[in-house]
Amino acid sequence: MKYIYKNNYVYLKNITHLVYETMSGYQNLWFNLIKPINPPSENRYEGEELAGIQRKGNFFLSELYDMSNEDDSREFDMYEIGKTLEFDEFETELIVENLADAELIRHEKDSDKVAITPYGIMTMKGELPVGYAPIH
Repeated sequence: MKYIYKNNYVYLKNITHLVYETMSGYQNLWFNLIKPINPPSENRYEGEELAGIQRKGNFFLSELYDMSNEDDSREFDMYEIGKTLEFDEFETELIVENLADAELIRHEKDSDKVAITPYGIMTMKGELPVGYAPIH
């Protein structure tokens, strides 16, 4: 009986370690996605090469921040924002899903509407440290 208990303990210890490693990698990915940026100027997209989902997510959040005027109750069409930024529908959906998972924007699955959250506003203003994630 002592042997079985030891094996269970080792198994649980290994699983716990794996979960923490996975969560750490996941958090690092998201922390890099939601780094605060200064709202760019009006000509921010001209001549710029947007590389990677992180950068595109930052541009999307910045555009939504500008449009909302720091009002988290205002909703906008995610595809219109994507068109403004010259993203295709797939990129827009992926960015919205990622930002919603990070609780930086609010998006209902059955709607095309998005709104910035208080966390998104605070992130854009630089009030939250990089990597902050709300705990529920």
